[in-house]
Amino acid sequence: MSFADGLEKNRLRINSALDAFLSKNCKREYYDLIYDFSLRHNQGKRLRPIAMILAYEACGKRDAEIDMPAIAIELHHSYSLILDDVMDEDETRWNYLTVYKRLLESRPHGDALKESLYADTSSRYAVSFAVMIGNLTAILSKKAMLSSKYSDNLLLKAARRLEQTDEDIYLGQMMDLDPKDKTEAHYLTMIKNKTGALFGLSLELGCLFAGASENMQKDYFEAGSLAASAFQIKDDLLDMTESKGHRKGSDILRGKNTLIIVKAFQKANAAQRLFLNQIIGKEDATEQEIDKAISMIRDTGAESYCSELMLRMGKEAKAKICKHNDSAMLLELFDYMIQREK
Repeated sequence: MSFADGLEKNRLRINSALDAFLSKNCKREYYDLIYDFSLRHNQGKRLRPIAMILAYEACGKRDAEIDMPAIAIELHHSYSLILDDVMDEDETRWNYLTVYKRLLESRPHGDALKESLYADTSSRYAVSFAVMIGNLTAILSKKAMLSSKYSDNLLLKAARRLEQTDEDIYLGQMMDLDPKDKTEAHYLTMIKNKTGALFGLSLELGCLFAGASENMQKDYFEAGSLAASAFQIKDDLLDMTESKGHRKGSDILRGKNTLIIVKAFQKANAAQRLFLNQIIGKEDATEQEIDKAISMIRDTGAESYCSELMLRMGKEAKAKICKHNDSAMLLELFDYMIQREK
């Protein structure tokens, strides 16, 4: 079986398990929002649950019991995305309205609010409900994990690690929102927490439930964290193209402190820095201005620097896997994460 076929087979496996679980647990009012976001509208790659399954199989286990912890990880990821969309005020994901925007459009004519956190009652409703929908999705994640048939001891260890990981994710999100520190070290710590922690945990728990040693669990976590950090840098590089399915240079328009932008400022000369300061964060920048900014960023060498760092991270991730076994599918998954074009 080719890697692409294996990836698709596991994606469909996760979707089937998710459908069965959500169909049973999303019958109450409002839960259709969770079902739609996590399954019906979700065009995500399911990389986290697939990584857990591959880690489990790398330890010699091949059974469907791992499916419930795998969908628990996917639901945890969904919950973090729902809240992320609120904080970023994103209106679409996978070409569908985000939970926040869908709720906002369901009450488009709210009354204005004076001296309030929100501009109007519609905004208050949408944000409040989206946060609660996110929290309910997190509860379903725990419910999925605990519904598996592993021992109470293993489930307690997994639950503790999931809570620790959640703490890291929140810290990473706060670091992403905080504009005060624009350094490479800050960025790498941020993506390690925000993106790397949950992906690393996916591999770690695959090993845990398979009965692997603590040393192997640790190495698999670190491998996953490195691979996910490389994946995020790749995402930032793709933003310089039109491959991500939205306007080229969206990170520039929004003034996001991605590593490529941080390094561009670090390497730019005075004239380049002046122009980039004028364009980055300018939401009404023209296509010509964005193209010029992207060309200038490339001229600084920032793009090449980030590409080389991404490849080093991928190599380190694979080396940690190879310390224990030669899981061809996992190694190919890491390659896919940094070689993808969208």
